Amino acid sequence: MTALPSTADIMAPETPLLEGLLRDRLAADPAGPDTGPRVEVFARLASTSRHLLEAVADDDLPAPGRVCVAHEQTAGHGRRGRSWRLRPGDGLALSVAWPLKPGQRVPPRWPVVAGLELSEALRELGYRQVGLKWPNDLVADGAKLGGILVEQRAPGGPGGPRGRLVVGVGINRAGAARLGLERAVTDLSALRPEPPPDWLELAALVAARLMRVHVRVMAGGPSDLAARLPAVDRLAGRAVECMESGQGFHALGIDPVSGTLRVRPEDGGPERALHSGEVRLRGRDDG
Repeated sequence: MTALPSTADIMAPETPLLEGLLRDRLAADPAGPDTGPRVEVFARLASTSRHLLEAVADDDLPAPGRVCVAHEQTAGHGRRGRSWRLRPGDGLALSVAWPLKPGQRVPPRWPVVAGLELSEALRELGYRQVGLKWPNDLVADGAKLGGILVEQRAPGGPGGPRGRLVVGVGINRAGAARLGLERAVTDLSALRPEPPPDWLELAALVAARLMRVHVRVMAGGPSDLAARLPAVDRLAGRAVECMESGQGFHALGIDPVSGTLRVRPEDGGPERALHSGEVRLRGRDDG
């Protein structure tokens, strides 16, 4: 059984509409899953990812996945616990969860492939400025447009709870200036004179792309990342700084196999790989 939503969680009526939009997209995508996920749309929810990590029981998490979307997110979070609140209509807060079998390993490049797919999807809509800032930020014109957060719950022992993979995506549609953040942020409405995509259409697009990522990455693919990444990699060839240590590097690009950032120390030395952490362009505060 699924845990009952809290009094702060309010369901929205668009669940059947999103189910239909997502079903159509998956049917038209030969790389997508064979069957559709479960879908739920909330008018207000504390966090789409927390809901899928903690409130959804194992027997309500089907193999094709489960999609959760919220018009308003009151306690969302990003990397390093940064809060990410969402006002109705301003942006997209969407998470997808899949069960993990005992011993099933999530390849480390999963977030990079997701960032690549979503960058390409937005570029296909006409937002040609959008790119990927390693490890998981969607950026445009030097400002953050959105982000991807990948979380896992390890499987229990024999007879214990199943593991799960939860991927949360936030994309600013409008009102980025109202977020009041210290870093540079932008939104879809600021990038083109045309209105941004319909909220449900954007949700269906993002969910379908994530489902394609999951099918392909968990099966060992895709094999064309080396050719696709340079078009969206916003750090390659740039001077960057590790925000934790302050050390400077020259970014060489994202490794398509490991998902790490290949760098060479600014003061010389052999190439190395950054497996985690946060970097920013040298001398800039956009993060």
